[in-house]
Amino acid sequence: MTMKSVSTQHEAMARRARPQGVHADAFKGLAGSFLTGVAVVSARQGRHDYGCTVSSFASLSLDPPLLLTCLTPHSATLEAIHHHAAFAVAILDDSDHSRLTAQKFAQPGAHPFADVEVQRTEGGLAIPASWLAWARLELWETYPGGDHEIVVGRVVDSDTADRPPSGTGAPAS
Repeated sequence: MTMKSVSTQHEAMARRARPQGVHADAFKGLAGSFLTGVAVVSARQGRHDYGCTVSSFASLSLDPPLLLTCLTPHSATLEAIHHHAAFAVAILDDSDHSRLTAQKFAQPGAHPFADVEVQRTEGGLAIPASWLAWARLELWETYPGGDHEIVVGRVVDSDTADRPPSGTGAPAS
């Protein structure tokens, strides 16, 4: 390794270590300007279902088929994913019912599965019945991502509804 490449690596690390100049509200405004779908991530630990609404969800790889989402480190859903090494993602449609479902799953500490009609995947994971598409995943890897944890899963089963996506999306959060 040359002295120049070592110096460049040190400069890059120093840039990452410095506090960034953008205010949290400005960053939220930026991220919230991107229209995205809304999904529910669910997992099971023992006999209990856990789930949360996410807008940070993306395909990562075709071979192997990998998806990623981001969860807060103190999330009960994340704890269940780590425990069971499996999770599901249900992409919700744009109906009023799905909007209410997404709101229920977005409330920290709530038990949204008690009030939502669910279906179960082959692996026993609960997903809201108002899905547009869903996937059952095995935990592939997790990575630190600032104040979130990036969760990567390998798709082992999935299905899509017989209706097209709405295309309207919702602001990311």
